[in-house]
Amino acid sequence: MEKEQWQAWIIALVGLWSMGMPVALAHGAPQEVLSAAAAWSFVATGAIAFLLSLAVLTAYRAWESYVAMLLSLWLGLSPWALQFSAAPMARQNALGAGAAIFVLSAWALFTRQRA
Repeated sequence: MEKEQWQAWIIALVGLWSMGMPVALAHGAPQEVLSAAAAWSFVATGAIAFLLSLAVLTAYRAWESYVAMLLSLWLGLSPWALQFSAAPMARQNALGAGAAIFVLSAWALFTRQRA
């Protein structure tokens, strides 16, 4: 395992968290009801982030980091696009997960290109 792959492990964890976030939110903050589209957005983006991180762990290709960065932009915009910005915990989870995926993917891309 190469030293830069630690970012992929963290992205995998963020992806798993995003997939489970609608359920955790339903139990931890039942006053924040997500639409089906918002819940599925978390599940789908989390699954894609998880699968991308597994792909990075098997064989790194730069396009995977670019796709993960685009995915993170969707997470950051999704509270407003899917109209759940008034739900603070869901919004913070989307923004936090998006920021983490973006920074870690950009970091991996930058360190790989410099190597």
